[in-house]
Amino acid sequence: MTADTLLIALFISLSCFVVINLMLSVVLWKYSKHPIYQKIVKYWGSTVIFFAFQFFFPHTHIQIVLAFGFGILPMLYVYTLVYNLLGAKTKVKNFLVFHFLAVCTTLILWNLDFGFTAIALPISASISLPLLFSIKTIFISKRSQATLLQQLLGGLLVFWVPHCFTFSFFRMVEGTQFFGWVTSYTLYDIMAILLPAIAIEESFKTEKIRLEAQVQARTDELSHALSDKETLLKILVHDISNPLTVMRWYLTGIKKNPNQDFHTYIDKVLKSQEIVENIVKKVRVLQTEPKSQNIVPISFLKCIEELHFVFEKALLAKNITLTVTDETNGLDTIMADQFSLTHNILSNFVNNSIKFSFPDSDIKIIVSHNHESLQVRIQDSGLGMSAETIQNIFSDKEIQSAQGTHGEDGTGFGLSIAKNILKDFGGRLEIQSQEYSKTATNHGTTIILNFPLIKNTSVTKEV
Repeated sequence: MTADTLLIALFISLSCFVVINLMLSVVLWKYSKHPIYQKIVKYWGSTVIFFAFQFFFPHTHIQIVLAFGFGILPMLYVYTLVYNLLGAKTKVKNFLVFHFLAVCTTLILWNLDFGFTAIALPISASISLPLLFSIKTIFISKRSQATLLQQLLGGLLVFWVPHCFTFSFFRMVEGTQFFGWVTSYTLYDIMAILLPAIAIEESFKTEKIRLEAQVQARTDELSHALSDKETLLKILVHDISNPLTVMRWYLTGIKKNPNQDFHTYIDKVLKSQEIVENIVKKVRVLQTEPKSQNIVPISFLKCIEELHFVFEKALLAKNITLTVTDETNGLDTIMADQFSLTHNILSNFVNNSIKFSFPDSDIKIIVSHNHESLQVRIQDSGLGMSAETIQNIFSDKEIQSAQGTHGEDGTGFGLSIAKNILKDFGGRLEIQSQEYSKTATNHGTTIILNFPLIKNTSVTKEV
């Protein structure tokens, strides 16, 4: 077998090897759909093009050099692959501009009758440049991120760079082509092993990230569900305490005075029971449909009426006077769920006012409007709140329950429940407060609720 025949056999063998890798990469890309296989397909496809130009076109020295110049294509895809794997920003356009300038330089040197090495060196330098940047990224810029397989790829590229220059120095030296093709075969053979291995590694990494994201999403979903359950439990525990207290007071009164006419007491116990049942029903509905508030036009003052019943005994226990001032001139219609507004919002704020008010004091509820919004002011002259407590209320931090002026305990849930439900009705909360001290004369808290006012509605109001 002659030397030329051996070289052709090596070239054909290497070309077939590259085509086989291209076909395998296409199959893997088709079934995996992972982007990395697409990049590998482009690498092997551009290598096939590079080999085709080397096989069909080279005859003169300049044709051989220019055909070798198509080697920039696979090198750019290697560069892009490395940078994408390591999360670095690519600059392919810069390399293409540099390669264009290298080709122009080669043509100028050829016209000036320079030798083969001189006219080939600009092309060799241009082809090796993406490899040098890839090596720098793997071993310097992104060294801490590079995996073992990526570092092995970087080591392979270290050997590939001088191979680019051996073309310029030895391509026309007799007897060296065989060594060049054997070296190429070795480099491409190792590349054919590394690229699928890196692709599999990247696929596992991507799948791991996807599964972790799924687990996190499911964890967040479960945490949200648990949070919703906890909120509903807080609403149930907190809101039934007021009507249960009313029931206890009236039942205790019946027990202490069994001979009196207790029909009125029984009516109030039954009404309290009805409120408890309604609270439980509401919580059940919210459990199945969290966004199922029955938001309709309602009269705000009708909600106030039920507060007198719920807090009648609590007010009497401290001899506190609750007065309601209506400055709406009949314009008190807002969009809300009447039951939630009464028992989740107003009850919480009024209950706190009673709890932290001193005996023989006053609590005022002033309802007014400014033609655009309905404003409700709940004023007391009790213990007041610190600036830190008010800040915690608005920043959703946990609020520690404090004892009332008669040692009343609480859950600490009321304000957060009221504030969150208030948002559903488009309401806005403001708090003005001055802590109690022996020298303070204006101590107490003013809760200000603002609701969008609904005009020209057909809400029926009982006179």
